[in-house]
Amino acid sequence: MSYDSNNTIWQIFNLINLAVIAYDNKTHHYTLNQHAKTLLNINSDDAVSNDVFKSITLRDFNDDTVITIEQLFSSNITAVLLECEFSPQLLNVNYSIVNDSVSMITLEQDRTITEQYNFDQIISKISTKLIDIKMTI
Repeated sequence: MSYDSNNTIWQIFNLINLAVIAYDNKTHHYTLNQHAKTLLNINSDDAVSNDVFKSITLRDFNDDTVITIEQLFSSNITAVLLECEFSPQLLNVNYSIVNDSVSMITLEQDRTITEQYNFDQIISKISTKLIDIKMTI
């Protein structure tokens, strides 16, 4: 793929309302569109290494385990909780392979949480989390 077509693709990715993260397993770098940088509070303009994601906490929504950005590129995780300063955000994760060396994920804020998960499951997860916190204090 030429440099010009690569630039055009990222210009398009910056226009859509999805966080896009591409991983190049030849260079071991990640490239993020502007929405991903904003969502994850990353201020770099260049491709970034894995170290940039160390301060970000992601939890698998199904079993509440902490996961890394690498795991999103190597598993079947479809929903994560991004722990933020104010409140966690539920993100839908979609993974795709672009070519031999590049794979990509999109992170989409889930605005239909009440339709997808019933109220009891959410309260149960919150209660479990509060009990865990109380036991560690």
